[in-house]
Amino acid sequence: MKLLTAFTVLALFVAGCSSEPKNVQEFQDLVQKLDSKNVEIQTINKDISSLVKQYNQTVEPGQQINFTGVDSLGFDEGQQKVLKEMLDKEENVSYRGMLQKIVDKNSEIQSLNDQLTELRAKLPAPRRVKANQTHMQLALDYLMKEKALDSKTAHDLVDKTMLIDELVPGFDVWMYFNEGTFGTFITQGSAPISPNKYKYSIRREQIDRAAEKGIQAYKDSLANANADTLKLQGQ
Repeated sequence: MKLLTAFTVLALFVAGCSSEPKNVQEFQDLVQKLDSKNVEIQTINKDISSLVKQYNQTVEPGQQINFTGVDSLGFDEGQQKVLKEMLDKEENVSYRGMLQKIVDKNSEIQSLNDQLTELRAKLPAPRRVKANQTHMQLALDYLMKEKALDSKTAHDLVDKTMLIDELVPGFDVWMYFNEGTFGTFITQGSAPISPNKYKYSIRREQIDRAAEKGIQAYKDSLANANADTLKLQGQ
């Protein structure tokens, strides 16, 4: 999953928060690493769900894993304890193998979550997109309310920055401003689709609509031509 980024630079100095990265390149690198870790977690979660389904289809109902699902943090402590007990008690080599894979995958998620915690500690918190919020609104609020820029300066920066027309609730919008440089990034956050996939789906819809209009226009022109031909023949 690639994150969408945009930058603009203004000849203006505003001191950044000491907890933020020193420059925009460091900020971008950290966000990209965090986004990559999130993608890894999502992939492993899918693997775990597949393994749980496979295990449950193999064993008797009383032996099945009865967890409703795996969240972004993997199994919680209670679920991990149940898994360990199941693994310790299981005598069937094949079933033990599947349970061990599930436990190992969950350990990978725990390790990745620890890495995410370290990365987040080095970054300012992102804005989690809510319904009807726009990229421009979030950017202006950040620049004027958090960075104390006047309205004209904030609007000038935003006008020079590539923003995303439509945001999906759950997207994370990351923003950075220091020494005249404004950067904004969008990652998937808790949304069901990545920013790039959403952008491509919107583009595909636009192409499909344009194609439908073109086909309809062609049909209409044929109908009009046929109608004109019939009029001429009737004269």
